Amino acid sequence: MTSKFLKTYDFNFSRFRHGKKKGVAKLICPIDGFKAVAVVDKDWMESIQVDFKSDVCMETGEIYRKEINRSNIRRYTIKHRGAFENYNLKLLEIEKIDKLTGRQSTEFKLWISGSFHKSSQRNNSKGFFVHELKRELLKLSENLKIELTNIEVKNIEFGFNIELEDSPSIFIENIKSYRRRVFYDMGVKNGRVIGKCCALSEYRIKLYDKGLQSNSGFRRLRFEVKIIKMRKLACRYKRKAIFLSDLLDNKLLFEMKWMLIELGKKLTWDASLNDQRPIRFNQLPKDNKVKLLLQKIVLLAFGKNKFPIKIKA
Repeated sequence: MTSKFLKTYDFNFSRFRHGKKKGVAKLICPIDGFKAVAVVDKDWMESIQVDFKSDVCMETGEIYRKEINRSNIRRYTIKHRGAFENYNLKLLEIEKIDKLTGRQSTEFKLWISGSFHKSSQRNNSKGFFVHELKRELLKLSENLKIELTNIEVKNIEFGFNIELEDSPSIFIENIKSYRRRVFYDMGVKNGRVIGKCCALSEYRIKLYDKGLQSNSGFRRLRFEVKIIKMRKLACRYKRKAIFLSDLLDNKLLFEMKWMLIELGKKLTWDASLNDQRPIRFNQLPKDNKVKLLLQKIVLLAFGKNKFPIKIKA
C-alpha cells in the first residue's frame, strides 16, 4: 500500500501545493505550543474561576509596580499570574499617565501560553488531531469567557512526530544548516544530544529525539517550527493577524503543513548521510534516508494513512 502510494503520487510537491489531490489528510493537526493575547476589562478577573497572584516587592511586601518613564507618558504595570489546567495566564494591568494633561487610563491585557497537544494528552509524543484542537479551543473560550476571535496569536509551534526504523540520532547528528544558518545543540540527556535548532529572526527550526526527551524509548523524530514573529505565517494566510479562531481553518493548517515541507526541502545535510559533499533535497537519490524522511512528512501532512506512518528508511 505504501509503495503504491509513493509511486502514484510521485511526490510532486507542486500538485500538493495547490490542493489538487483527493483524500488530503485533514485530521492530523501539526499545532502544538502557542502564545496569545487578548484585551479584557477590569471586571474580567472576578468573572472567572482562576486564582491570580500578583508580583510582590520582597523589600516592602507591597504589590510590585514596574515603572517606565517616556517623554510624555509615565506607565505602571502590575503582573497577575494564574493558570487554567495546563495553560499559563498572565494578566497585565497597565496604568498610563499623561505628564502634560495628567489624564489617566488603565487597560488590561491577558497573555495565554501553553501547549494544546500536552493539555489534551498530557504529553506531545503521540499524534494530535483537529477534533482535539477544537475541543481545547472551545474549552479555553468557555472557561476564560473570551471569544476566540478576540485572542490574537503572537507565536506558535507546529510540527510532526515521525516514526523511524533507525535511531533519530542519525538525522540529528548529520543536520548541518538551513540557508547557511548552522544548527546548534538543544541540550544533552543521558550523555546524548536531544536535538538541534536553527534560529532565525522570525522563526526557529527544531529537529530532536522525541523518544529520548520523553523517556518513552520510541524511535520518534520531532520536526518542528516555532514562529516567533507572525508576519511570515500571516502573509501566507493572507491576513494581517492570526487569531485562535483561525487555527480551525483548513487553509491555515494547510499553510503550516506546506511550510514544514518547504523548510525540510531546504535543509542541508552532512556528507556522511549523503555519501558525498553537503547536499540539498533536490539532488538526493530516491533511496536516500533524507528523501525518505521528507516523504514521511508529506504522508503525515497530506496522505491518507493514519498516524503513525511507517516507511522503511
